Amino acid sequence: MKKMKIEKQLIFADQIKRIISLQVQENLTYQQEDDGIKAMGPLFIQGEYEGAQGVQRFQETLEMDVLAPNNKLSDQPFSLKVKESEGEITDNTIVIHITMDIFGLREDEPKQMTKDINAKQPRVETQ
Repeated sequence: MKKMKIEKQLIFADQIKRIISLQVQENLTYQQEDDGIKAMGPLFIQGEYEGAQGVQRFQETLEMDVLAPNNKLSDQPFSLKVKESEGEITDNTIVIHITMDIFGLREDEPKQMTKDINAKQPRVETQ
């Protein structure tokens, strides 16, 4: 299983004191294309925060359009599912971090990190 990370910033006129609630739900449809399977549709972001004006509700729709190419598909059905979401406050902005699980893709060959004593950066090798 692979993971996808999404970050979305919501900017408000109000100074945000704390996030009361945050939910993210997907409503994706899957369509077979010549070059793979496409996941399309909205992620619904909803929640409440406490600001200078009291408790405020918010909602945002994030449109998804993700192609899984044929050469990456496994024999399992391709799908995207929200695994977790969290929000972080910066002044009048809520930064939302969404982690999605991606099912139905082939696992890559394992990679091994090695350190060349003469190099400054680690080197990635496939086995």
